[in-house]
Amino acid sequence: MKSFCFIVVMFVAASKIFPQEIGIWKNYTDMKNVREISLNENNLWAATEGGIFGYKIDEGIFETFTKSEGFSSQNITCLDIDNKGRIWIGSEEGFINVYDPSDKSIKKILDIYSTDKTQKRINDIKIDANYVYVSTDFGLSLIDTQTLTFSETILKFGNFISESKVYSISLGNTIYVTTEDGIALLKAGSSNLSAPESWNTYSIKSDIPADTVFEAAEFQGYLIASTDKGIFRLENNVWSSYLFASQKIKDISVNGNLLYVLLKNSLYKITGFGDEQIYSSSETSLNSLFIQDEQNIFIASLNGVKFISNQNAEDIIPNGPGSNFFQSITIDSESNLWAGSGNDRFGVGIFKFDGNSWETFNTKSNPELSSNSYHKAYAAPNGKVYFSNWGKGFTEYNDGIFNNYNAANTEIQGISIDPNFVVISEVQNDAANNTWLLNFWSNNAKPLSVKTVDNKWYHYSFPNPLITNIEECVLLAIDRNNTKWFSVQQGQFGGTLGLYYYNENSTFETVSDDAYGYLNEGSGLNSSDIRSIVVDKRGEVWVGTSIGINIIPNPSAPNSGIRNVLPVRFETISTIAVDPINQKWVGTQNGIFVLSSDGVKVVAEYSTANSPLPTNSIRSIAFDDKKGIAYIGTDFGLSKLTTASIEPKEQFEELFIYPNPFIIDGSSDKQITIDGLVKDSQIKIISISGKLIKEFISPGGRVAFWDGKDENGDLVSTGVYIIVAFDNEASNIAKSKVAVIRK
Repeated sequence: MKSFCFIVVMFVAASKIFPQEIGIWKNYTDMKNVREISLNENNLWAATEGGIFGYKIDEGIFETFTKSEGFSSQNITCLDIDNKGRIWIGSEEGFINVYDPSDKSIKKILDIYSTDKTQKRINDIKIDANYVYVSTDFGLSLIDTQTLTFSETILKFGNFISESKVYSISLGNTIYVTTEDGIALLKAGSSNLSAPESWNTYSIKSDIPADTVFEAAEFQGYLIASTDKGIFRLENNVWSSYLFASQKIKDISVNGNLLYVLLKNSLYKITGFGDEQIYSSSETSLNSLFIQDEQNIFIASLNGVKFISNQNAEDIIPNGPGSNFFQSITIDSESNLWAGSGNDRFGVGIFKFDGNSWETFNTKSNPELSSNSYHKAYAAPNGKVYFSNWGKGFTEYNDGIFNNYNAANTEIQGISIDPNFVVISEVQNDAANNTWLLNFWSNNAKPLSVKTVDNKWYHYSFPNPLITNIEECVLLAIDRNNTKWFSVQQGQFGGTLGLYYYNENSTFETVSDDAYGYLNEGSGLNSSDIRSIVVDKRGEVWVGTSIGINIIPNPSAPNSGIRNVLPVRFETISTIAVDPINQKWVGTQNGIFVLSSDGVKVVAEYSTANSPLPTNSIRSIAFDDKKGIAYIGTDFGLSKLTTASIEPKEQFEELFIYPNPFIIDGSSDKQITIDGLVKDSQIKIISISGKLIKEFISPGGRVAFWDGKDENGDLVSTGVYIIVAFDNEASNIAKSKVAVIRK
């Protein structure tokens, strides 16, 4: 009994020190682009490009929901709330999810997503007492609010073409539907919505002098329509310009005898006495409206929700990354994630994630930054973080300070037509902390540069094959021999594609003893189209190409023994990351393949079919070795997966065993986690009487697992077992106990 109590205490301690549960996903997205909002009992709900969020107005508390919370999509287009308080959510792909905040349940309606239609976007959802009206890219569907089953789908309205895109529906004295062809009105007394003859129609251009009609509504006894050419009014069966002629109307909302009109940068209130501007913003575009009452108005925008209360404006935005585009990610020595946001005009700065909250650094928040076009991020082992800029050189972050390096304060040359426009493809530090740069289009045809630890600069050309000032040089990696590996990609001016390597032989000034070379298909690579280069923990160079991966096992003799990684031989490789136990996390257009350290077998696969990944197109992967977290960057946000690949201890301190006690039955596939191991630990499971039950080797990292079975594969009996771990030389030993309860 004493032993059992001791074990329970150990389990509690372990749960405090190592709370991470393995196999848990969490997605992080930018939710600033709000498309539609609704309100229920002072709880705001927002449909965004990165998922949905709820906001308790009185308490100032956010809840965010993505695929990692069980939703079908993160690219949300619209939502509405029914009379039971359930949130009906539509997506770009055609998913409908019904979320009930009372019990946090999610019901998924997949009928539209599963159709054979090419375009399935949900454009609008409106709800009355009995039906949910769903506007899609091919028609209008009605769903029963009680059974969640489809009642009917209308594919043709009057004389409009079949399967017109339906943008919105308005439920007034009759039903008004706006489509890509114009406006359809349900005829009085008609009950068969599926019959084309049940609808009167007004066509764009011929009836309504506009290119697009967005929404219809009843105001002051007239039917009005918002368009890209202003608001039109139907009078005596003729449409005429009514308000804001020639301006694109983003949204309209009728509240009693008031009409609210949303333009791209302003909101107007229309009364019987004229119009009044009640909000304007030149910093963001406005998307849609929700009117709670005359004093409380919510506007969905590209920069969150604008809450206007008694003429005061407040921004409602959940904390998140600066965008959903994660081209490059890296983990620093303190487990912070850093991300570059994009090339040229697509860049919005630098993102930092400390595991709890996000911070964006840009020229507005940090005027010392060169520009917002940071496309690559690299965390050096010495604690410094480097960011490659598209046109302004690169930036070093050290102890909270940003330092810029460009054509004005260094010897780096930019492109031939503008030597001040310096595009740095990538930055890497060698073992001595010299900083190496790859210059995309170096005017002096010296694509490889180094800033030494004593702040001296050296620049290197590549004579064979000749690299000129128009080759697009990308993807830099440095191996254990201090050889720099990089690639030339297919650009607008051509170039010799392939994998290049260069070693200055520890003499920066002398080039006569430098070693260099070039590899392509003729050398044994699958393709000269190189997409990723990484050096693994054995010192081998892994090369991802457009058709698979090659391994260079002996980088000092690059042309000998190049191997093909068979499990991914037909995949287009976008990125490769190495975890603490030397497994390779391979990003492709078809998701992620986790390969064994030698690349022979697939350890795991992750895609949208079996995980919360927002897309199968993977941009970047980075590993937090200390915490065993895989971060996955896509064009639709960042995903985090907790794994068992954790950096091993340098020496044993204490073993933490959990769950403890371990309850097993005949059908159990659970495992005990053994945490606190050194590299390649040997593990023995011993009964309390001293009998050897099981012996195995850890995967190589900080944790290993035991399935509660003996050497014969049989589940062990109830009892207390001793777990002993030791290193290869048996000079460093740790042990602990676990209670097993066999049901």
